[in-house]
Amino acid sequence: MADELQDAPIKIPNFDLVRELGRGGMSRVYLGRQLEPKREVAIKIVSPGSAPDPAFLASLKQEGDTVASLNHDNVITVFACGVIENHYYLCMEVLPGGDLAKRMETGLSPDEAVEVMIQIGSALGHAHKRGILHRDIKPENVMFHESGKAVLVDFGIAKEADSTSSFTQVGAVVGTPHYMSPERCLGKPIDARSDLYAMGVMFFEML
Repeated sequence: MADELQDAPIKIPNFDLVRELGRGGMSRVYLGRQLEPKREVAIKIVSPGSAPDPAFLASLKQEGDTVASLNHDNVITVFACGVIENHYYLCMEVLPGGDLAKRMETGLSPDEAVEVMIQIGSALGHAHKRGILHRDIKPENVMFHESGKAVLVDFGIAKEADSTSSFTQVGAVVGTPHYMSPERCLGKPIDARSDLYAMGVMFFEML
């Protein structure tokens, strides 16, 4: 465990890293502890490399701010986020129930699939009412509490629906191709219906 933490890129005030849970690309995820109030957390740290792009770091910071503003039972809870020494961090609740992709490998009953859709649909509806699109709905971004409650995670490319940033301009295509609506694949402007299209694909796969 000590070896895993020796190369941790930053130290975050009020949080301790316990062990590494996984890594991919520029990011690592750790199991951590918040010192005050005392609780177990998951901590994502993104290291943008030797030449960090301020706009990129700002977009990551928006992820944390976006999720924190939603405050919904089926949206992951964010406790803290920010940038330290050109590294972005996101401290959030631990979801030990795994993701929907794993559950789909063993199969879900129609009733279980419908329940997941109801819960994630509620989370999306809450976000859409606030003008926020998720834009990467897929089984890997649906996780579960031990209780079985479904939670929508990874708002890393979420943007406000009226945003004029390059991420939402015509011709900008981001997300997971298999779940993209036709208009997204063509680089056209999108709205909440693109998230609903991705939900439909996911529901079809669950059945």
